[in-house]
Amino acid sequence: LNIQSRHLVEESKPAKAYLDAVQLSILLQYAQESKNPGLMPAVMLGGYAGMNILEILRLRPEDFDHKAGTVSIKRSKNRFRERTIPLLPFVAEWAKTFKPITKVNGSLATDLSLGKAVRHVLDKAGKNCTDKAQRPAFLAVAPKDMRKSFANLCRAARVREEALGAYIGHRPQSMTGRVYADYGEAAYLRQEVLTPLAEHLAAAVTGNVVDIKSA
Repeated sequence: LNIQSRHLVEESKPAKAYLDAVQLSILLQYAQESKNPGLMPAVMLGGYAGMNILEILRLRPEDFDHKAGTVSIKRSKNRFRERTIPLLPFVAEWAKTFKPITKVNGSLATDLSLGKAVRHVLDKAGKNCTDKAQRPAFLAVAPKDMRKSFANLCRAARVREEALGAYIGHRPQSMTGRVYADYGEAAYLRQEVLTPLAEHLAAAVTGNVVDIKSA
């Protein structure tokens, strides 16, 4: 009886609340196909740059430095989360077409409305996924977990927690200042976060993560 009870408890546990590299690339394809303009920024910048929904909603085109391949997050409630981060190459290429999110499904864009839109595409990806083993992850993850998915991708790529914390704004940049002061914040984050992450994505996903020509 105890063994059976243990199995029932294990089977009732919710699926992991984040997407792995393959699942995130599948979701990105669904976001590309959607006519909702808020979905690509939510998935691209949440899943591949670790930004939360409010940070994405507050972005403006001038926040991107296309020559440097970076984005400056300036309008955070927590001043320690204001930061400039480098972007993965395919994210930086997509960012050249970025437009501020003003409406979601015809209504004023808010964190709630954008969250609902992400929830809809997550459900769609889960229900239509041909690989049944992938479905529970899409249905269990929440819109806010795009950021968590990025963090877990970085951990899978063996990114150091100190560098990850600086990248996603969980750690004041002054705490890592000594490390990257000699060659710049963006260079430090590119080397410590994006280089191992890009290698992990390339190994985990066959072909390009996203076709940037159609983004």
